[in-house]
Amino acid sequence: MTNLLKALAAFIISIGAASAETIQCNFKPAGANGDWIAEDVTIELVPSGKRMITGLPEFSSITVTDRIIRMNIGSSTEAVLQQITENRIVFRWSVPGFQDEEGTKLLRLRQKSYDLSTRLTILTKTNRALITTTSNARKTWGDSTSINARGYCTFLD
Repeated sequence: MTNLLKALAAFIISIGAASAETIQCNFKPAGANGDWIAEDVTIELVPSGKRMITGLPEFSSITVTDRIIRMNIGSSTEAVLQQITENRIVFRWSVPGFQDEEGTKLLRLRQKSYDLSTRLTILTKTNRALITTTSNARKTWGDSTSINARGYCTFLD
C-alpha cells in the first residue's frame, strides 16, 4: 500500500479483529556514527479491541525491534505511540545501557551506562520516515546528542 494513512485507517476500521499489524521501516544510516541508528525497524501493534475517546484504537501492546535492540536487550522493547494525525505517526522508545556492535561506546565512557532514546516519525501521505536517536553519552565526546537518518515505512500484510 502506498499510503500509510490508508493502511492505518483500514487497520482502525478492522480493530475488532485483535490481530497484530506490522510496520516495517528501512533506513540508510551513514557516516562514522551510523551504528547509532538501525537500518531496519519493525513495529508491531496489537489492538486491545477498544477505542479511545478520539476514536483511535487502544493497543494492548506496541513493540519495536531492530539491530540495536536485539543486541542490547533481546528481541524487542515497548514503544509508545506519541502522536497520530492525518499527516504523521510518531513512536518513541528507549534502549537502556546502549552499546555499539563491539561494545566500544561504553568502554570509552569508563563502563558508564547511557540510554539511547529513539523517535520515529512517519509521514503518512508519502511513507517517508525520519528516525532520530539521542543519547547523553554523546555529550561526553562533545558531539551533538542526536543523530538522524531518513527512510521509508510500509504496512506488512
